[in-house]
Amino acid sequence: MNGPIAKCGLQRGIDGSDARYISSLQYYSDLYAKNEDLKEYIAELVEQKQERDYLFNS
Repeated sequence: MNGPIAKCGLQRGIDGSDARYISSLQYYSDLYAKNEDLKEYIAELVEQKQERDYLFNS
C-alpha cells in the first residue's frame, strides 16, 4: 500500500474486482436520468390512483 490513504490502513481497489471507475459527470448524469424516469413513473401512478378513486367513488 502506498500513498496518503495507506496511512489510514485503506487501499484503493480490490484485485480481481469487477468494479469500474466512472467519472463524477457520468455518475450524476445517470442519477439525473433515473430521477427523471422515477418522476414519470410516479406521475403515472398518481394518474392511475385518481382514475381508480373516481371509478370507485362515483
